[in-house]
Amino acid sequence: MGQQLAAQFGAIWQVLAAEWGWITGFATLLGLVADALTLLAPFAFWFLIVAVLVGGGSFVLALVHPPLAADVWTIQAYALPTALAMLVLHLAHVKGDKERGLLAAYFAVVRNMQDMLRRVEQGQQKIADAQTADSAKLDQILDMLRQQQEGTPSPLTQQAQETAVDSAIQAAAAGNDRMAAAVKRLQAGDITGASDLFQQEATAQEAAARDSNRQAAQAYLNLGAIAGVKDPMRALAAYRRAAELDPDNARAQFLAGDFALDTGDPAAAAPRLRRVLALAGASAYERYRANLRLGDLAMDQGDGPAARSLLDQARVIVEATLRDEPDSTDWQREKSVLKNRFGDLLSAQGDLAGALAAYRQGLNIRDKLSVSQQYNIGWQRDLSVSHNKIGDTLSAQGDLVGALAAYRQGLSIRENLSGAQPDNAEAQRDLSVSHDNIGDALSMQGDRAGALAAYRRGLVIREKLSAAQPEHAAWQRDLFVSHHKIGDTLSAQGDLPGALAAYRQGLLIVEKLSVTQADYAPWQRDILVSHIKVGYTLVTQDDLPGALSAYLKGLFIAEKLSAAQPDYKEWRRILSVSHSNIGDVHLAQGNLLDALSSYQQGLALLEKLSVGQPNNAEWQRDLSISYEKIGNTLSAQGDLSGALTAYRQRLAIMEKLSAAQPDHAAWQRDLSISHNKIGDTLSAQGDRTGALAAYRQGLAIMEKLSAAQPENKEWQRDLAVSCAKMGAVAAAQRDVEGARGWFQRGLRIMKGLLAKQPDHPQWQKDKGYFEGALRALEG
Repeated sequence: MGQQLAAQFGAIWQVLAAEWGWITGFATLLGLVADALTLLAPFAFWFLIVAVLVGGGSFVLALVHPPLAADVWTIQAYALPTALAMLVLHLAHVKGDKERGLLAAYFAVVRNMQDMLRRVEQGQQKIADAQTADSAKLDQILDMLRQQQEGTPSPLTQQAQETAVDSAIQAAAAGNDRMAAAVKRLQAGDITGASDLFQQEATAQEAAARDSNRQAAQAYLNLGAIAGVKDPMRALAAYRRAAELDPDNARAQFLAGDFALDTGDPAAAAPRLRRVLALAGASAYERYRANLRLGDLAMDQGDGPAARSLLDQARVIVEATLRDEPDSTDWQREKSVLKNRFGDLLSAQGDLAGALAAYRQGLNIRDKLSVSQQYNIGWQRDLSVSHNKIGDTLSAQGDLVGALAAYRQGLSIRENLSGAQPDNAEAQRDLSVSHDNIGDALSMQGDRAGALAAYRRGLVIREKLSAAQPEHAAWQRDLFVSHHKIGDTLSAQGDLPGALAAYRQGLLIVEKLSVTQADYAPWQRDILVSHIKVGYTLVTQDDLPGALSAYLKGLFIAEKLSAAQPDYKEWRRILSVSHSNIGDVHLAQGNLLDALSSYQQGLALLEKLSVGQPNNAEWQRDLSISYEKIGNTLSAQGDLSGALTAYRQRLAIMEKLSAAQPDHAAWQRDLSISHNKIGDTLSAQGDRTGALAAYRQGLAIMEKLSAAQPENKEWQRDLAVSCAKMGAVAAAQRDVEGARGWFQRGLRIMKGLLAKQPDHPQWQKDKGYFEGALRALEG
């Protein structure tokens, strides 16, 4: 069509130039005037066809190259003069058939050209409308995926989701019926159905692949991005296949490793993530994230030096990128993420002061980012995360007032975010987590009623989320967490039936989740934890056979997890805990030999772990607890010498840990308990002088802790226990006045605690003990 019109224009122009050569010069002169006029007359586009008769050559070029046809400015420069030239021609020379034929031909061309341009405009409008519709469709689907996403996806996962949806929309527009159906499923919120279609597409692409598998790998990446919203195991399989088809695809390798780590398969994750670091084509961000995730794995394995090395490599990437892009807010945010990771590592190593400093550095970065863009919801959420991590660390240091203040700062941010986005499920979920954090702090302060109220506020939110999306596994797991926290609080309040009911509700939830994903290690771990909680409650209710049954179920799961992944040290640690729990039941039943055997099995596992990682503070503490339990059993057997040896082994570990981190309040408390255990044993051996010295050491620690945090009710109660032990030795030494002073001091502490929480059953028993001890002195 374009070539035909151009030929017609050329013929007309030749006739015009031959008959009236003067018109060329006249039109050119008018064109100069028009150049100025068109600055004020953009409506000259109507004269497009006439303009071509003056600048025919350039218009032919525009027909050959359509982008030039859009340059309305150039065409406008000739529109008005040509129209005037044609008007002169029409008035001066319409004399005969030749001229009338020429004009008829001209106007025919004009009409044809107008029709063609109208069709072009309509086509362009259709394209623009389609692009707008596609963009709206993409935004709608991505928003739906965010709403249904289980957990918080990494930035690379979010990019993969956008790529998958966009490619599906484009494929649908190109006539791919399968992808068109997938897009419709996604628009309807049917992620499983869409995943099935993505699976079919990936299989078809793989079957069609000949020289290169890259296209098939991309299809599997798209499948993983969509399936991962609801089904992490299906996503993992897709990412693994993508990595196999295209081994040099850094994105595929990373996502395969990332999902393997999240789904509890660290042995499969590590080589994938290391592969990313070895690929020359990996982006800086992919290498950074791979180092970060390998650092997470090293922390999980208790390998602090390896974790630090990997985090240092990640830091090098961040700092190098920020030197090149100092204004990049995305990389500034990643710097804050890295600070938090260093904080996590230091916290795991027991360096709470260092962890707190790292978290506060991350908070400072996020403060600056949030000030620059106050309406950036993601950065506001990051701020709340930093406050929560600071709260966790202050809590571990024993600063419960500071911890509670930090948690409340996080809560305030999340209340604002959830209020601004009442339909945003992730914002509502974050709010429930903040309620849990405040409940934890109140619980540690001994405010069980306040803690229970906070946990129940979180539960209400989670019940609404899970009711709205009953197939959302992450929401269901959050319900499990709420029931467990409520169960812990009810147990501490002495409401054992209520606690047991809560734990069993949590167990039912994770058992249901595991039905569809039986090989998903995190679900199995949660089931194991539920059995432990149920077992502990049954022990407290004196239902020892029921407790043993629950603990054996947990042991079976722990053995299965450990056998499936023998190199994953966390499963071995959990296995040691299971043996220890079973030992507790045997000890309560009076089966001392069985109890000792179970404790020794747990100890052997921990000793192997700690040998490989002697600086892993948490494992060292677990080891010390095993020594204490063995000491308790030997003491019950009458082997006081053996018990004393075990207690002193625990003491040696806790002295080392507390010396390295003197501000770690929990370890200071453990140290106090160790001194008390040694004092008990020396007292039973008749060495009251040695016992008194040990008790004084424990007392001094608790006096220091309780003075620093007088609102910590647990520490106040520990101080009262030390008073009881000191009073008992004094009474045995016939120091009546000394004993009376200690018992009265202990009684004052317990009365003070009961004044704040009069229905606390354990504190009521403690008060009764001191009152009875004082009466005995008077008798």
